[in-house]
Amino acid sequence: MLARDRRLVVMLPSTDITITSVELPAQLQTAPQARLLQAIPYLLEERLAEDVETLHIAIGKRRPASPLPVVIASRERVDAWLKPFSDRQITPTALVPDILCLPHANDPLHPAWSVMLEGSQANVRIGPCAGFNCETEMLADYLALAEPPEGLRLQIYPVEHAELPSLSLPAQTSSSVANGLEYLLRGYNENDSINLLQGPYATTPDYLYWFQPWRMTAMLLAAWLVLGTLTLVVEHLRLKHELRGLENTAETAFRAAFPQVTRIVDLRTQAQQQLTALKRAGGGGGGFLPLLHGSSQVLSRFQTVKVQEIQFRSGVLQLALLADNTEALDGLQQSFAQQPGLQLQVESANATGEGVQIRAAIKGRP
Repeated sequence: MLARDRRLVVMLPSTDITITSVELPAQLQTAPQARLLQAIPYLLEERLAEDVETLHIAIGKRRPASPLPVVIASRERVDAWLKPFSDRQITPTALVPDILCLPHANDPLHPAWSVMLEGSQANVRIGPCAGFNCETEMLADYLALAEPPEGLRLQIYPVEHAELPSLSLPAQTSSSVANGLEYLLRGYNENDSINLLQGPYATTPDYLYWFQPWRMTAMLLAAWLVLGTLTLVVEHLRLKHELRGLENTAETAFRAAFPQVTRIVDLRTQAQQQLTALKRAGGGGGGFLPLLHGSSQVLSRFQTVKVQEIQFRSGVLQLALLADNTEALDGLQQSFAQQPGLQLQVESANATGEGVQIRAAIKGRP
């Protein structure tokens, strides 16, 4: 059949459809379509004579600072409209109210409403997604109830020379329309209409419909998340490697300071235990910490002297030093002689290719 595998728009008679609008509460302003379709029947419940469970609700596009347009039809009627197509394995692209295919003027300074007269019925479009249907003889009353804006003019489209009733509003009549349906088909605009194929009648899941405009944003967000995750993983590995290096350095320094400890289980706890033992053993001015503090004050003045090893035995601080030259050794001896409470004893000083290897003992001065 010609309709298969083609875009098929079905126009619905407005006599069986109600087009209205609803002010959304703050908590629903950004709600997804599925949630709105569940909530709106109960927001409109006071306006509806039928049980909301028997009605099908479809919504239009949300516009800033404007009520949400809503189309209401009975589920029974929607099923009847779709049955001839389902019997032939045809899926319509859209079911739209015929009123919303009438021309619509978007100029707020020169408002215009479109009126199509066909037989005894009048279809009136009063906004992007708003309009009504009534008996032609009741048109003047319905227009008054719709609260026309100041300066409104009517654009009349008579089908087969339908007669225009007496109206108090200025009107301009177009030439007679030979075929109302054909004329409406030419005026269909997807962006200014409401498709009733929503909710249980949606041809694609609602979340896919609403996701489509955000697909590129979602893809960019996913790429950003992947990149961010990879960055965090790389940073974690770098920090882990750096931490391991610090742990190795700390362990090397601990073994150099406390060579008598052959097995390390908990470096932090064992270091604390050794320092506590040194405090108890050293006492007074010959303790480990006073000797280390005083020595560091002297050594910090000599940029050409490097500390290679530190040991503490029996109240004596043993140092292995590397100096650039013998003048540095002379300077060390003079500085320690001037340092209160410290006594430097050079045990050996050997010149090598790297400099002067010095082994010295530092004691507390009596």
